[in-house]
Amino acid sequence: MISRYKTLCVLLCVTWLVRPQPVIAQGETPAPEAATATQPEVQSPLLKEPTTPDEYMEAVLFTLKIARPEVTKKYIDGLLALDPDDATLIAFRTKHGSAAFLQMARIEELNPAATELLERLNAASTRQANDPVFMDGLLKNLSGSPRESDLAMRDLQHLGVPAVARLVEAGADLNSGVDREQAFIALTRMGESAVAPLIGFLNQGDESQKLLATEAFGWVASKHEAPDLYAIAFSEANEPGLRDAARQSLSRLVYKDSKFSGRFDGFGAAAELRSLAERLLKGDEKIEAEEDGLVPVWVRDKDSASFLEKRVSPHSAAIFRAEQFARQSLELGPTDKRAQSVLLNVILTRDVESAGWDHPAPTGPGSAHEVAVLAGSAACLEALTLANEQGNDAAAEALVRALAYNGSADLLRTGGKRAGVVAALDHGSQRVQFAAAETILEWDPQSPFPGSSRVVEILARALKSDARANGVVVDPNHDRAAVMATFLSEMGYDSQVVPTGAAGFEEASTRGDLQVAILHLNTIRWDLSPTIANFRADSRTRNLPIAIYGPHGFRGQVEYLLANDPRLTYVEESSVSSGLSQQLKPFLAQITPPALTEDQLTSQAKSAAKWLRRIAEGRTNVYDLSPAEESLYVAVSHPEIGMDAITAMAVIPTASVQIHLAEAAVNSGYDANLRIAAANLVAAHIRRHQILLSDDLRKQLVETWNNESDPAVRTALANAVGVQGPNENGLPGLLKNSSPAAGPNP
Repeated sequence: MISRYKTLCVLLCVTWLVRPQPVIAQGETPAPEAATATQPEVQSPLLKEPTTPDEYMEAVLFTLKIARPEVTKKYIDGLLALDPDDATLIAFRTKHGSAAFLQMARIEELNPAATELLERLNAASTRQANDPVFMDGLLKNLSGSPRESDLAMRDLQHLGVPAVARLVEAGADLNSGVDREQAFIALTRMGESAVAPLIGFLNQGDESQKLLATEAFGWVASKHEAPDLYAIAFSEANEPGLRDAARQSLSRLVYKDSKFSGRFDGFGAAAELRSLAERLLKGDEKIEAEEDGLVPVWVRDKDSASFLEKRVSPHSAAIFRAEQFARQSLELGPTDKRAQSVLLNVILTRDVESAGWDHPAPTGPGSAHEVAVLAGSAACLEALTLANEQGNDAAAEALVRALAYNGSADLLRTGGKRAGVVAALDHGSQRVQFAAAETILEWDPQSPFPGSSRVVEILARALKSDARANGVVVDPNHDRAAVMATFLSEMGYDSQVVPTGAAGFEEASTRGDLQVAILHLNTIRWDLSPTIANFRADSRTRNLPIAIYGPHGFRGQVEYLLANDPRLTYVEESSVSSGLSQQLKPFLAQITPPALTEDQLTSQAKSAAKWLRRIAEGRTNVYDLSPAEESLYVAVSHPEIGMDAITAMAVIPTASVQIHLAEAAVNSGYDANLRIAAANLVAAHIRRHQILLSDDLRKQLVETWNNESDPAVRTALANAVGVQGPNENGLPGLLKNSSPAAGPNP
């Protein structure tokens, strides 16, 4: 009997032979086909067009085989238009295998249709795997006749990943009626697709499930995944049988044979797990995403107790796996302080990112914040050191805020060594800087300390709730640097342009508010490599994102620098800002938190104004408010923070402050309460520091007092006028203009 494929081939050949041939006169050159405005219809090699799902599927595979992708796509579209049901799709998979669908999805010319077909097949497979009646039947057949068992295993293989969890659950359950040995064999036939679900059982399964998963893991995983077995193999908390099984699987992964299990004693396992957790947290260890850009992670559902797949971003998966490895490391080495710091960093990062950068991290019972507070200041400072090493802004901010509760001003006295929280005032992240400033203010030190001036600088910057991000451009060519600064401005960065590497480092290390440094490939004094080395050697700039920019094709010259520094990238010079943005934004998004939202900036400004007012009212011996004068003056015009700002500004003993206070007092556009405060404050300022106002402004105060209609404001203005000395009209004039009594007092 001739197969369908052979029939199609014969028909194709016949069609080719009998097709009409053009007649060309001797010596005549064939004329080119006339250009058409529209694309000609795709010609099919088939004599008869398909009409049913089965026929469409055959046509898809045949045209794929003869390399006619444009026709193949046409038939995939036709198949999708018929909307085949799950049973039909499953039948296709059973007959042709899953590989055919995967192959089509990887061919660019067949997409997006081929990918949609694969997704529909996967969805049908998942629904089938989640059908308890169907799955129970397959699992039951594992214990049936050899033929039934073989067919069941084949169907389970076709189901793939969705079937793994049910296999482990049923195989580990003595009351399920499923033969454990057959379930084990079925799992080993799943191949690497079973690895992710099995890891879920290794971490969260019960004793029986862990044992079955451990045994199967040695057959389907790779040597790279061996650390997933360390905690099971070497923790004294596990049963001897489970530990032995884990060591045999380790032996199979490492030595390709289980007979070498005696070579594993667990030495160094805790340190390796800790190191793996650190690399995952920092981003040095990458988790590869699947074709949809996501990573499958299997976890036990709290309600059903079944294992379910969650598809998450590679970063989210890395944080989750880092926590698992950190906990396992601590289980094997509970006294390892480094492991304690790693786990504390991980769970703090987890909570911050779970809440979202635009929301406060949780602080209630069971939160990572509560753990950090209870751990004590020494543990928090050790964890903060690690967070700074890794450039982990989330953990650094959370740890600094925890220190506000379990630390004290005693931590500022370190015998010459720079205190951890003081160092955080120069952190690369403005979030961390502000948290450090607030923590120190909560401690309320009674005397100045090294770094106290940074507290005021940070608060002053926070007053500007519309503040833009800042950067520095290092380039000996001023014109080229100016173009780069313009492009950065369009991206939302205010940039300082400097000609040398040394000047760029000085700018970045002293300002403390830069979000990015842009260095040209031809950076001079220092050259590029020494400049970057200096940035990375200083705690203030260690984690600052740096972009090297230069011509197209020159990335190879700096590849040695990029290889070991995840906060360093190369961007090609562009003639338009969008060219820079497309290269730089994805890089910054990977390594830095999102910018503060408008609400967060406003909240910081309010907090900063209140802290500055509190300093003015009782801590000027610790903090000098002079550097904040300009920011406070600007903040006076903002209704929500104006009163705090003007109160704080009034303690600064400068002529400009006295002028600002007087100007606020006479400004009829300001709120009455603010004007009253300004007038009283200018009077107090004059009493402390004498009259520093110009004659014109003094006259303006008098005129405003004369014309003011609000009684309370007029009274306050009188204080400001009276403190300057006798009125120009003298006492007689004042008495004459005073209000006469309407009658005697009662």
